[in-house]
Amino acid sequence: MKKESWVSGFEAYCDDDGEETEEKKVMIENFKRHQEVNKRVKQERMEGGDKVTVIVITMNECAGVAGLGARQILKGSGIYVDLSPEERIRLGPLGIAEEEIYQQRCPYYIIRILPNGDYEEWNLKDMICHPI
Repeated sequence: MKKESWVSGFEAYCDDDGEETEEKKVMIENFKRHQEVNKRVKQERMEGGDKVTVIVITMNECAGVAGLGARQILKGSGIYVDLSPEERIRLGPLGIAEEEIYQQRCPYYIIRILPNGDYEEWNLKDMICHPI
């Protein structure tokens, strides 16, 4: 019995109408990238690395980072995603900040405090963020 990989199963799930859309390609590309990051984190753990928490960003963390990003955009910070002027107006600062998070172009780190008092830093670009 041949064991299928997660990616092929995910591609089959996305290919509901047999049509390759740009959104499906981006989803599959992100899924493959997150698999690579997960492998790297697992390898670091096996080698005694410092990451002990999961790679998925929580909804509270995502909302906090989106709020922080929106505040920075309001204060005149640069925007890290390519948007037309009409899209910028339509989305507003919070929508732009959320788009930066989902496209993994947000330059922030998340610091998670562990029960023993230690902490670990995660680059937001390495984390999996599901849409709110």
